[in-house]
Amino acid sequence: MSKNRVIKVKQYIGKLKKFIRIFFMGEFLISKNQDKLIKNIYKDLNKYLKDKKSKPSIKILHIPSYYHVIFPRIIDIYILMALKLRGAEIISVLTENFYKDECVIYGGIYNEDRGKLVKSYDTIEKKLLKNLLNIKCEHLENHLISKDHFEAERIAGELNLDNYRTYKYKNYEIGRQCSIITCNMNNMPEMIDEPEYIKQFRMHAYNIVRLMNVYERIFYKVKPDIVFSNIPFYYKWGVPFKVAKEYSIPFYSYSLGEKKNSLIIAKDMILPYDSTLAWESFKNQKLDEKTNRFAEEVISKRIKNEVSYSLTFPKTDKNSPEFQEFYNKIDKSKPVVFFPVNLAFDAVVFLKSNIFDSIVDMIKAVIIYFNANPQYQLIIKAHPAESFWSMENSEASKYKLKNIINNLGLKLNNNIMFLNYDTKVSTYDIIPIIDIGLTYTSSTAMEMAWSGKPVISSVTCHYSNKGFTYEPRNLDEFFSLIQQLTSKEQTKEEIKRRIELSKKYYLLYYYHSQVNFEAFQGNDLNSVEQCFKIQSYEEMLPGKNPALDYICDKILNKQPIYGNNNWPPLTL
Repeated sequence: MSKNRVIKVKQYIGKLKKFIRIFFMGEFLISKNQDKLIKNIYKDLNKYLKDKKSKPSIKILHIPSYYHVIFPRIIDIYILMALKLRGAEIISVLTENFYKDECVIYGGIYNEDRGKLVKSYDTIEKKLLKNLLNIKCEHLENHLISKDHFEAERIAGELNLDNYRTYKYKNYEIGRQCSIITCNMNNMPEMIDEPEYIKQFRMHAYNIVRLMNVYERIFYKVKPDIVFSNIPFYYKWGVPFKVAKEYSIPFYSYSLGEKKNSLIIAKDMILPYDSTLAWESFKNQKLDEKTNRFAEEVISKRIKNEVSYSLTFPKTDKNSPEFQEFYNKIDKSKPVVFFPVNLAFDAVVFLKSNIFDSIVDMIKAVIIYFNANPQYQLIIKAHPAESFWSMENSEASKYKLKNIINNLGLKLNNNIMFLNYDTKVSTYDIIPIIDIGLTYTSSTAMEMAWSGKPVISSVTCHYSNKGFTYEPRNLDEFFSLIQQLTSKEQTKEEIKRRIELSKKYYLLYYYHSQVNFEAFQGNDLNSVEQCFKIQSYEEMLPGKNPALDYICDKILNKQPIYGNNNWPPLTL
């Protein structure tokens, strides 16, 4: 039996087992034992509050996260219980029957029956919030009026590929938001003029208009003190973020950390993370011997791929035949520039750049420039996560780096070296031999700076303006910086300062800002067991968990997560 046939048989057996389980027992939110554990914890929690005769002191509007994977379900349950223990009344929003064929569900892998996925999502949301936790809910559909439909139809009809970049609805970038979600759900880096994609694009516009009007009514009715939500990068959470801002209501959100079992919490931010308010005071701390040793240890662990739940990166090995073959091809007489390319349809590539229209635009511009400037050598490397989309017949395969370059009709001259996603050569082995780096939004910028390498970043992202990257304002500055940084020797002071700042930033970004409550485990790939590590509500009481206390106190007191001499405690 062929390998593909074996895989298909296994998939069929897995689906059959799931169907039998759901048919006879119902679908579990986490697992049979975990669901029972949560129900018991929540029952005891409510009894504790009743015995205390505790009355809620603050009202939180909760907007559910991604529930198509288990891990965010665990996170929402944990944080909501912790906030309730500290005196919050929780009111959740249910999307039941609001979306028809399109919603924000399967970013990157949305290739199944869309309407079916929407209904499945509605069922999970209702089962978790109403059945398991018995939380008071506001249904989006109950706040719709007939006028919303006609207005949504009109706006969706007006939007097209010529005007979407600047089109706004109630001062919300509706066109850009529709393009982002359409691209991300179809594994595309930019909009394509094809009927299926235009249909999806307009359906998202239809959703956004109705969502905007509905949330205005919900906020007026509920009058929440605080909103707790998934990160508002996509419109499902971005629309209530905008409405909360208009009402001057603090909006707290979280995204999954790269570090195992961790969250990044933010206040009033569209992006997952921005520590700017804390950075000035954090960077001025002296790295004592103990902290410096810790920084070296954790950087070493990252290089060995021991801290992330992703296992897609090749191991560092300078003695391997693959690296030796690569190294021997490097022309040592020319400055070496390294461009590690983001996954072309990952969410972060939709951040705005002052220089390029898209990551594809940057790939094209960089290759054309180096083709025309043979005095430099360029290493351009595909992201290892392309291995997840390695099926050559899939839609996503068009947007693997190799295929992007081919589709642009670009040939690579001898001074350009291409490394594909499946190369055995580690990025960490490449960095020591380069002169400068180029990035779109890649965290490799931080890693190159650890080695003292100057890096040119083309997008404003979480590590921007932290002192260890160069951020040109336009295309001329971008290419001018390449010339400058490859022609002058870096001083020892510049290199030392860059290394120090990037190390400090890594400590803040990875070990303070990515908070591990040590209360649950999982990831959004469902590649590890998803479970609670706690056994009772008492483990969430104030004074039991410093990280949980910090986050809950900030939320309930409407304070920023980051401030002057103020940031989450270090967690591993």
